Parts: sequence; structure tokens; C-alpha cells
Amino acid sequence: MARAVAHFRGEAWQLTAAEWFDVWRPHWSKRGRGRDSWCITRREESEAWCRDNVEIWPRHSIRVRGAQRRRERGLA
Repeated sequence: MARAVAHFRGEAWQLTAAEWFDVWRPHWSKRGRGRDSWCITRREESEAWCRDNVEIWPRHSIRVRGAQRRRERGLA
């Protein structure tokens, strides 16, 4: 699903299935779509989805982090 969304947005996806699973392995039970679930995100949004540029974060933290990045870049 993440790869399909990245493709839809025109974002480069360089993660293999094995790399994606390895990133998720320590957090597997936290995956999901709920408010308390965790999700995969890129460290640097301008770079591709690759092993060195992804991390797992609590879903509620992603909005806060995105707002911080926009402020840092003078976009908010």
C-alpha cells in the first residue's frame, strides 16, 4: 500500500519488500490505521523512499513533525 501511495504521489520508491519488512520488524505489532498506530515515513521528504531515508513513527507525531518542517522552511 505504501508503495502504491508513493507511486500515486510521484515519489521515488527504492525499498525492496525485504527492506520494508526489516524496517517494520521491531514495530510490527504497532502497524495499522488507528490513532495509536505507527506508520512509515521519510526522514527527508525530497528524497526517495529508501532504506536509509525511512523510519517508523507514531501516527499522531507525523502531523506535528510535518508542521515543524513547514515552519522551518518558511512555508507555514
